[in-house]
Parts: sequence; C-alpha cells; structure tokens
Amino acid sequence: MFNEFEEYFSTLKIDKSPNTLRSYTNALNRFIEYFSIKCVDDIKKLSDSDIQSYLNFLASKPSAKNKDTAKSSANAHYRVIKAFLNWLKEHDYIEDVPIAKVRRYKEAKRVAEILTKEERDNIILATKKRLGLHAMMVVMFYTGIRRSEAINIKIEDINNGYLLIHGKGNKERQLPLTPFVQSVIKEYLSKRKDDSPYLFVSLHGQHQITDSSLQARVKKACEMGGIEEERLKKIGAHTIRRSFACNLLLDGWSTFAIQKALGHSSVLTTDLYVEPAKSIAATKALMNQSAPSWYEI
Repeated sequence: MFNEFEEYFSTLKIDKSPNTLRSYTNALNRFIEYFSIKCVDDIKKLSDSDIQSYLNFLASKPSAKNKDTAKSSANAHYRVIKAFLNWLKEHDYIEDVPIAKVRRYKEAKRVAEILTKEERDNIILATKKRLGLHAMMVVMFYTGIRRSEAINIKIEDINNGYLLIHGKGNKERQLPLTPFVQSVIKEYLSKRKDDSPYLFVSLHGQHQITDSSLQARVKKACEMGGIEEERLKKIGAHTIRRSFACNLLLDGWSTFAIQKALGHSSVLTTDLYVEPAKSIAATKALMNQSAPSWYEI
C-alpha cells in the first residue's frame, strides 16, 4: 500500500476503535482495488463522476439484502472515502477533493430497536443463575458502555464504587456503579476461579472475551429474557447502549447528562441515540391529552 495511505491509518489508530478501523480498512481497500490505485497520483486522476459511478455500483449490488441495505452501505463508503480525501488535501497530497458533486442516497428511516426497563429487568432476572452472563448484562444495562469498552474492562478498573472506562480516542471517564451493580460484580468475582485480569472472560476463563462472543451472549441473554425471535435479529450489544440512553431520557435526564455518561464528543450524536425515546414520549403526550369537558364516551 502507498505511503500516504499508511500514514493516514497511523493517525486513525490514535482515536478510532478497532471496529471503526476495520470498517475504514474494508471501505478504503475496496475503493483502492476498484480503481487500481497504486499511488496518490492515481487519486489525482479521479473525478466526481468516477466516484459517483463507484458508489452507484455499490448501491446496486445484487448481493445486498435489499435496496435500502445497499444504499446504506454505499453512503457509509462515501463517508469513509470523503474523510480520506479530505485528509489528503489537508496534508497537501492532493489539490482538489473530487467528491463535491457526488450524490448520496436517500435511506428509509427506521426506528431503532430499544429494550424497555421491564424487558431489561426480565433479561437480568433470567440470567441470574449464570453469573458471568448476569454480571455482563447488569454492567452493560446500567452503564450504557460500548461493546469495545465492555470487552476491555479490567478488574482493577473497578474501585470505590466507580468504573473507569477507557473510551474512544484514549478518553477516560468514570461511571458510578449503583449498590445493586456493585453487589452483582462482587458475587460474580467471588465465584470466578481464573486469574484473568479482565472482568469478562471466555467460557473457560482463559482469555479476554471477544467481540463476537460478547454479541452472542447478548442475544442469548435477550432470548432467555423472552424477547421475540423476530426482534432478536435486530438486537445486539449496541441495542443495550441505545436502550440505556433512551430510558434515561424517559426518566427525565437531559441529553447533556446522557452525553457525558455515554462518552460522546458531540451532543448531536446523543440526540440520534435518544430519537426512539422522543417518539415514545411524543406518543404518550398525544394519548394523554384530555378531552373537552363536555365530551362523554
């Protein structure tokens, strides 16, 4: 791979999560392969129409689940390519960014899946006899941490009722743990027989839990908690994080406070997370309107 590409990725590693890096790597590798790019001079030859044709190709791939999925994927690639080209221009490797006239695709808006407090409590109760899974659900539901953050929690990060989170971009934040969460963690650790420094470990306790294993355990816990099969397909670790945010908003927390708990750099990101809660609150407000005093059912 050419030097500018390697330099760009060395900067990304500073503040991007492993999952984000994988997404960027995949998107840019496909972009470079499609245009047979060998050096930065090849990028200089690209036009807006070239990149639009490439995105059209991605948006019309027959292998996609449906048209909306293909459009969403093409838009995701657009954002990665744009960021890379802008970086090249900022560092004077190219003079123009051939993306100004590139059109993105309209995506169908869908309400994100969230779990209610009652569903959260059912899931936590259902996993009570499986201490490791139980502790994982309790910590994730009551802190709203990212899955990468959950994977990397070390036992030493828990101290005096607080959990130290090592977030994106090497940003740290401390989250208070309720007495309930602390008691669950204490019981779980008292019965663990391995000496791993990590809070959540593989089934045999020999290794740090992997991303895929954490996702599988989340689905298993939700299944145990009675979540319907059709909804299970849409649920993952991120659902718990989003549910945490939405339930806090419904409890009256401000988006600023939720932003701090989630570790978002921008409150605009938090606003997107709590959109389902706003829909729920709007529905409740509409349904709770009183009828005219003279109206009788």
